[in-house]
Amino acid sequence: MNSQRRLLLVSGALSLATLMPMGYSNAYPNTAFETFKSFFNESMVNRRTELDPSAFTWIWSAYLNVWFPGFLVGTLLAPTISDRFGRKKALVLSNVLCLLATVISLLSLPFMCPELLIVGRIAAAIASAIGMCSLILFLQEVAPTAIRGRISSYPELCLTLTNLLGIICGLHNILGENLLVLIGLPVIPNLCALLFLAPCPETPKFLLINRKDKVKANKSIAFFQGKDINIEKVLEEISAESQDEISSQKTSLKEIWRTPYLRQALLIGTVALLLQIGTGVCSLLFLSSELFVRAGLSKFAAEMGTVAMMALMSIATIFSMHLVDRCGRRPLLLGCGAANIACVMAFSVFEVLQKTQQWASYGCLVSLLAFSVTFSLGLGPVPWFIAAEMVPQRHRALVQSAALTLTVEWPNFEPLPYGHAGRFSLVRTLMFSYGFILPLVSLIVLLLCTVFTRAPNFKAQQA
Repeated sequence: MNSQRRLLLVSGALSLATLMPMGYSNAYPNTAFETFKSFFNESMVNRRTELDPSAFTWIWSAYLNVWFPGFLVGTLLAPTISDRFGRKKALVLSNVLCLLATVISLLSLPFMCPELLIVGRIAAAIASAIGMCSLILFLQEVAPTAIRGRISSYPELCLTLTNLLGIICGLHNILGENLLVLIGLPVIPNLCALLFLAPCPETPKFLLINRKDKVKANKSIAFFQGKDINIEKVLEEISAESQDEISSQKTSLKEIWRTPYLRQALLIGTVALLLQIGTGVCSLLFLSSELFVRAGLSKFAAEMGTVAMMALMSIATIFSMHLVDRCGRRPLLLGCGAANIACVMAFSVFEVLQKTQQWASYGCLVSLLAFSVTFSLGLGPVPWFIAAEMVPQRHRALVQSAALTLTVEWPNFEPLPYGHAGRFSLVRTLMFSYGFILPLVSLIVLLLCTVFTRAPNFKAQQA
C-alpha cells in the first residue's frame, strides 16, 4: 500500500471515529422520538409528576438545543487547546470527553434521570466542537498539497455517514427500542480513535512552526506522507511559511480584524458557514421525518425518505471529495448554493400544492432528496475548511474558531422542534410561510454574491 493511500485510510478512520458522537447523536432522536418520549414520561411518573404534552415539548426542545451553546463553548476553547497542547492532544482530549459524556448519558437510564441526558449532551457538544476544530487542522497539516482538499472533506463525509447510521439505528425495529445500546454505541468509535491516535505523531507544521522541532517534524512527515517523498522540500515549504511567524507575536482577533487578508478570510469563512446553515440543514436533520409526514407521506414512507436523504448525502459527499480539488471551492459554493435555493423553493411550492394535489407529496420528497445531493456536493464540506486554508499557520485555529463562533448559534435554535403537542413548531410554521421563505432566499442570494466577489477560486494550493 503506497503512503498516500495509507494516509487517506488513516485520516478517514480517525475522522469517522472522532466525529461519530457529533453526527450519530444528532440523528437518532429523529427516529427514536417515541422511545425517548416514553422514557421521559416514565421518569416523571416515578417522581409522581404528570408530564403533559406541552411540558414534554419544551423538555424535548431543551434536550435537542443544549447542543448549540455547548458547541459554542467548545468552539471558543478549541484554539487555545489546539495551539497550546497540539492537534493530537486536542483530539485525545475530545475523545476522552466524549467517552465521559456518553457515560453520563447512560447513567440517566438506571437512575431514571432525564437531566443527566441533557448534561451528557452538553458535554458531548463541547467535546465535539473541540474535536471538529482540531481534526480539521490535523488533517490539513498532515496532508500533501495534491490531496489536501480531498482529505479536508472527510469531516463532512463522516458526519453524513454517522447521521445515516444514527437515523437507521433510531428506527424502532433496529435499536430504537433499546436506549442503552442506542446511547452507548459511540463508546466504540471513541476508543478506536484513541487507538488510532496512539502511534500518530503531532503534525509536522505544528512541530516545526509552533515547537521549532525540526527533527520531530522530519519524522512526522515520513510517518504521514511516506519516506519516498522529498522530506527536505516539504520542510522548506513549511519553513517558508514560518519565516514571518518567528518574530511575530501571538495572534489575536484585533490583529485579524486589522489585517486585510485575514479579515477577508474570516469574512469568507463566516459567509460560507452562514450559507451552509442558512439553508436549513439543521432543521432537516432534526425534523426530516416530521416534514415528510406534514407533506402528506405515511409514517413508514417518511422514515424511509429520511434514510434515503441521509444515504444520498453520504454518496454526494464522496463525489465532492474528488470534485473539490478539480473544480475549486468557489464554483462548488456558488453552484450548489443556487441549487439549494431552488430545492427549498420547490419544496415550499409542493407543500402548498399537496393540500389539494396528492401527487405533490412526492414532489416534496424529491425536492428534499435533491437538496441533500446539492448540499453535500458543495455547502456541506467546503465551509468547514475554507477559512483555515486561506491563512498562515499561527492564525489558522483562531480564524476558523471565530468563523464557527459567529455562525454556530443564531440559525440553529428550534424552540419547539416537534409538534406532537397539537401545535406546530415555530421553525416549521415559519418555514412554510412566504414571509420567511422570501427573506431567507434573499439572504442566501446576498451571501452567494459575497462569495462570488470575495472568494478566491483556488484548488489544491499550499496553505
